[in-house]
This record gives sequence, structure tokens and C-alpha cells, in this order.
Amino acid sequence: MSKRKETDSVTPPQAIRFSRRRLYISPGMASPNTPFITLSSAASPCVQSTIGVVPSAQSDPHVAQPFLGSYQMTTEDGQSYDFSQVLLTTMTSQSFLNSLAIALGPFLSAAIGDATKHLSEKLKEQEATIEQQQGSITSLSNTNTRLENRILDLECQLEELEQYGRRTSLRFHNVSIPQSSSTDDVVVSICKDKLGVEITTDDINRSHPIGKPKSNGKAQIICRFRNWKVKNSIYSMKKNLKGDTDRIFITEDLTTYRQRIISEISQAKRQGQVSSFWTNDGRIFVKVSDQSPKRLIKCHEDLTDLLSSTGNREPTRHHPPT
Repeated sequence: MSKRKETDSVTPPQAIRFSRRRLYISPGMASPNTPFITLSSAASPCVQSTIGVVPSAQSDPHVAQPFLGSYQMTTEDGQSYDFSQVLLTTMTSQSFLNSLAIALGPFLSAAIGDATKHLSEKLKEQEATIEQQQGSITSLSNTNTRLENRILDLECQLEELEQYGRRTSLRFHNVSIPQSSSTDDVVVSICKDKLGVEITTDDINRSHPIGKPKSNGKAQIICRFRNWKVKNSIYSMKKNLKGDTDRIFITEDLTTYRQRIISEISQAKRQGQVSSFWTNDGRIFVKVSDQSPKRLIKCHEDLTDLLSSTGNREPTRHHPPT
């Protein structure tokens, strides 16, 4: 068997590497008052250390706590080294740090990979959940849009039915309300004297004033006739009231929604945006100019499109009442 070749000089790290240390504790160590433990090396007797034992400051003062004291290493050539200084120099050297980084790199990468893999899986689950929720939101939004359109259609249908129920009614504006006669007689008198239409009270189903008379004693009368023909014969002669000294005029009995549209059209006419407008059997017609064709306004969107196409402002939006 070949013998290990002796080296002329041994550096402190080599002395540490080749030494096999054994810990010898004296029998007196069982006592808390034993002050030291001697650490020696069987392979390198030149390496010796002393570990002190001091009482614990955080618990029982009789319980001993070890601390690293003087740790001197002596090589064969008689040079002594402080182990703590050698250890500090070695651990702070750039080559040691590079070697440590290379050695720990795979372990750190694996640990980071495991952590990020878990986070990545969680992120993918959350993204899938968010995508599913977005799909649900889109579906609900589409359903809501369909419901809104359906509700709007129903509101328009109800508004049409309400207007159809008013097709035999007319409103007489700026009418003096006498105390001695009924509103039926007032309507018959207006139709005969101002419109040239002969009717009797039998042609009237019901009439009554709307609201209280003004300070001048005038008010608005709503009158429902027996049939549409009587109502239409009177309404077709409303042009005879133009320039009337009493300023009486007649309009059809429109729903609240159509009255709002008429109010917008009237404002647009005052601003010069439309030339004329009128109603016929509950339908609203508008002419932008005297030469332009008449336009049927079924809803507020029709008025918006008409004014936008002529470069005029967009009126305030109104929805049919529920």
C-alpha cells in the first residue's frame, strides 16, 4: 500500500480538509460549572480549539450555553492561523462566492421553478375563471339588451293602443267656460259658429274641461265623439280657426309620449329647424322646408334622424311612458 506523499507546506484550508476531528469532553462537563471543551484532531494534532461554556442569559443561569472561542491552527512549518480569520477570508473571497453560486444555482432554480409553477397554475386557473365570468357577463349583457328591446317594443305597442283609444277625441283650447251651460253645448256652438260643421249633443259621447280655468275664465275642453267620422269632420275644418279673435284652436288628443315629441318639434320650428308640422289620426308629420316632402315621425328616433340629416341639433330624448 502506497503512503500519502508528505507535503513540504500545508495551507490552512488543507489542514482543515485533511483533519479528522474528534470531540473529547471531560467527565466534568456534566456539571454546569465546567468551563471548556477541548477539540483536537487525531490526524492533525497541530489543530486545536477551545470552546467555552457560559451561563444562559435568557433562561436558567445555571444552564450552560457554548460559544466559539480561540481556534488556533498550527501547520508543520510552525505557522499559526486563526481559524475564524481563515474562515472569514475564505467565505468572502470572490472565487468562493462564485463556486457557491454555481453549486446553489440548480437548487435555487429548482426551488424557484417549483414555486413559480404553482403560481403559474393558480394564474391559469384564475384566467380561466375570469374568461368564464366574462363569457357569462357577455351572455347576460346580450340577454339584457334583448330584454330592453323587448320592453321597448311592448312600450311602443302599449303607446299605440293608448293612442288608438283616443282616436275619437279632440281638444279645444282657449275656450271660455260659461257657468250656465254644459261643455257639450260649448263644443256644439264652436263647431257650428266657427267651423261650419252641424252637430248635436247626441254626437258627443262625453266632454269636460281639463284643469281649472285661467284668470280670464278660459280653459281646455276635451271631447270624445260618438264615432270617428264625426271627430274627423270637425278636425278637418280646424283651418277655419286661423286668425280667430278668441284664439281658439283644436288639436288631437295625443298620448304623453307624442305630446313630448310635439313639444320638441314646436321648439325646433321656433328656432327655424322645421317649416311646419301637424297630426292626423294620431300620426305626426313634419316638413323641414316648404319644398321638402313630409316626414312621418313615429318615435323620437325619427325626429333625431331628421334633424341630424339637416345639420340641426339633436333634441332631448324621450322614452314612451310605461
